[in-house]
Amino acid sequence: MNTLHEMVRRTEWLQHRVDDLQQALDHLAAELTRHREELAVRLGARNSPAVVVAPADEDAEPETVSGQDADDAERRSLPRRRGNPVPVLIRRSADDAEHVPGWVIDRSPEGLCVLADQEVSVGALVSVRPTHHAEALQWFPARVCNCRLERSAWILGCQFIEELSWDELRLFN
Repeated sequence: MNTLHEMVRRTEWLQHRVDDLQQALDHLAAELTRHREELAVRLGARNSPAVVVAPADEDAEPETVSGQDADDAERRSLPRRRGNPVPVLIRRSADDAEHVPGWVIDRSPEGLCVLADQEVSVGALVSVRPTHHAEALQWFPARVCNCRLERSAWILGCQFIEELSWDELRLFN
């Protein structure tokens, strides 16, 4: 009888533990849903008042276009592709120890569209790398072609300075 009593107590304890774990999972699921919705709101606002576009000629002044016109005009020679957001670090210069965190929200073989918390000047040379396995990865140089504020985040259009290999491009997918 003692063994039966111990089995009942053990079963009750396990059931209590399962209930606790289920509550924790429910809490995490709600938190992930809330985060996904917040990210969708940050990424979903595409009607910003103005977009600053880098000129083709380095000596010319940047051009400001309305947000609608910039979205309608496709200036890429290769199509961009959306996918899962990929966390990246952005470095403003090679000797800069400060990194700006960001998320790649779409990409093409020629460049990236990055959501960042800080503004980066149009025409600036930056280096970008994915955060996963960051210590083993190199930095990839890019030029900021456009930068626009959408809600509380900055959308950076970056063009790679050098052509990346397929394996290097896959790091941003």
